Amino acid sequence: MSLEQLLSLGIKPERKRILIVKGVIAPRAAYEPIAAEILLVDTPGSTCANPASFHYRRRRHPLYPLEPDTEYHRCDTMKRTANDF
Repeated sequence: MSLEQLLSLGIKPERKRILIVKGVIAPRAAYEPIAAEILLVDTPGSTCANPASFHYRRRRHPLYPLEPDTEYHRCDTMKRTANDF
């Protein structure tokens, strides 16, 4: 939820003791300027902060951050085959 959405409803977030906002990245940018403290929690849902909590049936390997120790090399051309999927 953006700060402007609250303001358009007449809610003044800077006057509230506690605000709870679901999101991964956008709420931090919106609320850090007015928040004394931001607590990050990893809740389930489509915007989960931990990609390892999702169950992938088809994905490339390696895929950061699921394999953080993998070395990635730059390639000028990417050629894929059916076995890559």
